[in-house]
Amino acid sequence: MMMRLDHKEKTARIILDNDEVVKDLEREDGHSEPRPSTWVVETPAHMVESLPWKPFTDTAADFASVEKNLFLRRRQLNAILQKRSPTTGRDEEDIGLCITAFPRYGFPGSYIAPRSLSELSRDGSIMAGNEIHHIDYATPYPRNRSMCQNITERRGGIGGCQIPIFKDIATDIGKLDGPLSWNKKLKECTDPTLDSPLFALGVSATQVTVQGKDLGEARVLHDQLLPISPIMMALSAATPILHGYLTEWDCRWNVPRFACDCRTAPERGLEPLQDKSYRIPKSRFGTSIGYVSSKNASLNDVHFPYHEETYKQLSKEGIDCSLARYMARLFVQDPLYMLEEHLSQDASDIGHLQNFLMTNWQLVRLKVPPEEGDVGWRAEFRTMEVQLTDFEQAAYINFMILLTKAITALQLDFVIPISQTDANMDKAPLRDALQKQEFLFRVEPFLGVEERIVCEMSIDVIINGGLTTAGIEFPGLVPLVRRYLTTLELGENGFRPQMEGYLTLICDRAAGRVPTTAQWIRDFVQNHQEYQNDSAVTERTNYDLMKICNDISQGRVEALHLSPY
Repeated sequence: MMMRLDHKEKTARIILDNDEVVKDLEREDGHSEPRPSTWVVETPAHMVESLPWKPFTDTAADFASVEKNLFLRRRQLNAILQKRSPTTGRDEEDIGLCITAFPRYGFPGSYIAPRSLSELSRDGSIMAGNEIHHIDYATPYPRNRSMCQNITERRGGIGGCQIPIFKDIATDIGKLDGPLSWNKKLKECTDPTLDSPLFALGVSATQVTVQGKDLGEARVLHDQLLPISPIMMALSAATPILHGYLTEWDCRWNVPRFACDCRTAPERGLEPLQDKSYRIPKSRFGTSIGYVSSKNASLNDVHFPYHEETYKQLSKEGIDCSLARYMARLFVQDPLYMLEEHLSQDASDIGHLQNFLMTNWQLVRLKVPPEEGDVGWRAEFRTMEVQLTDFEQAAYINFMILLTKAITALQLDFVIPISQTDANMDKAPLRDALQKQEFLFRVEPFLGVEERIVCEMSIDVIINGGLTTAGIEFPGLVPLVRRYLTTLELGENGFRPQMEGYLTLICDRAAGRVPTTAQWIRDFVQNHQEYQNDSAVTERTNYDLMKICNDISQGRVEALHLSPY
């Protein structure tokens, strides 16, 4: 996220300039060898997405290079922002910071730098208030604008994500600044509401995509990663503040889940169904439309409709039942936007299919091969939160990649009924879920075990291993990864100690020895001199938090949030 720190006025503001920043980044990237990254404009104009220039392989050298690659990307973005800044050398500093959500994003008053417009966003948002948040300004690309507007239009009005405010000893919901008046328009008088898709898409994530050796392996990875999704969300929690208040959530997921819900009233079961429409139980940003492997079909115990014509066509072409039904489920809703260049296409063009795939944002996404190149079938893991430091990011990325390697090498099996993953996803975003919640997980994680025993476990047991409530010893995900590592013959010096450092962080967070980023941020706010025990994150608190987060990210100060309790 791009923001400006005003060290004189003690404020932090987001910078809405990603289109020009990405142009500068790509221009500079073209002159460096090897290119560390590629850059993509995100929907909100204060965010950019960074990807490695070429996919990492499964060599020890590439595993070891992830952290350095992340460092180079962050340094590159900050250099461009400093170069572009009209305030360089003064009391202001333009920065790129890896955080999941800007704490006061959408809060009444000024949170945007440096320009402003004086009307509400075109999607009908009532959250804009006197803050200047015009959609043409806040998301510059036509495709992204159309997507935000069409979510609202398709639903038949604004949706909304009602944020459960953390109730501290002096918190008075009736006296919150701003949100109460907006909620009266929604006939609600409780917690503030992020009502626009633009707010929902203003949160970021760490996504990991793994390629299978073929479609079969990609389907296996997709299914095996689904039950892992809520666990890694809670383990990477980094979003305790939304709209300027401490909340009862530690993760971002529910914000887009609700605010990007484009289902019509009949699809949500609020009105009678119309011709050729379906009751759809989940938002586009829901949990999962189901397992894709045939052997796991019986575990799809949550009904999700599928487009019958698409299913019949795929079946006629020889696609097996599970994959055909999975793909047909994507077509029960119309696309959120259409690209003019794809209106006329031949049978070999997969633009329409990619459009449907790219606008269904679930826990894990099965990605089809692009039309060109040698990229194959992939599974995209989507639930992890962004971390402050390159070390943390690399730890989570490498852990997930190593876990997928362990799944295939050791023939692990974590799948549980979809309804149980849904139940876990209801718990995962909650405050201190890592320490306070238990999650349904399979006890015996190996293929070939006939009896599928599922019981509640703490994340500490799931990650580190231990005795479950079923009285059975669970080996733990990290010990399983370590078992996989012992099977490798790697001659590169330093690889194992580096990986062990990453695994130690994962273990320590799961055990509660090191706080999550969400826990550290919450403690920072509650111990700030301006905190009045009322859940509010003031302008000065927001500045101090963003400044220390940037100092930690840049290595200027010790990573206090990584210090053991």
